[in-house]
Amino acid sequence: MLISTTAVLAVSLGLAAAANIKGNIRANDLLADLSPRGLSSSTRVVLDGGRWSARVARGGEWELQGVPEGEWVLDVLSPQYDFDQYLVRVPSDPASPPTLHPHTPFSPLSSTAHTLPSPLSLSPRASRAWVQREDGFGTQIKGMLANPMMLLMGATVIGVVLVPMLLKNMDPDAAGEAAKRRDMIARGDIGGGLKGIMDAPGNRGPAEVARAAPAGRAKGKNRRK
Repeated sequence: MLISTTAVLAVSLGLAAAANIKGNIRANDLLADLSPRGLSSSTRVVLDGGRWSARVARGGEWELQGVPEGEWVLDVLSPQYDFDQYLVRVPSDPASPPTLHPHTPFSPLSSTAHTLPSPLSLSPRASRAWVQREDGFGTQIKGMLANPMMLLMGATVIGVVLVPMLLKNMDPDAAGEAAKRRDMIARGDIGGGLKGIMDAPGNRGPAEVARAAPAGRAKGKNRRK
């Protein structure tokens, strides 16, 4: 009977020493509003790295329940913003309310820190610059064009499928040369095939054509002089 009474008394004292920490998140220049678009629904207010956790209501209110005696670091976990950390001190005397203090990460817990009013108001101090990827047809096309394998396949299709269509309008000599270049592209020699196409007579400039003129013709002109 004595053991049961002692256990009940210990549990009652433990419950009496536990405290509820309340606060709210307020909008500022970084956080325009508290809507789900402005503040993610996954935002949490945590103590001791997540040992105690509280969800943030639509109006920004939050409450950590049943926090026992001790000193705990309060933090806000948000995928969009960075918040300052705070020190929560719950006294052993149930009649004494918990106190809230500023806290610098990785610094020792100071007992002389400035006391903040309760309930605690939190506002983001920095925004996390993250870009949400938009899935759509345009994004898929950009991804395909950025893939080297897709570019190689596109060049192969051009060399094997489209080149024969162009050969119909070429003279026999040019058509034969283009057919050779098409075979080179089909075998994987993309650079050689495209280089040959660019060096074709039809793609040469006036200066290149003049330099490629037969030497006999130039000599004949000299004889006439």
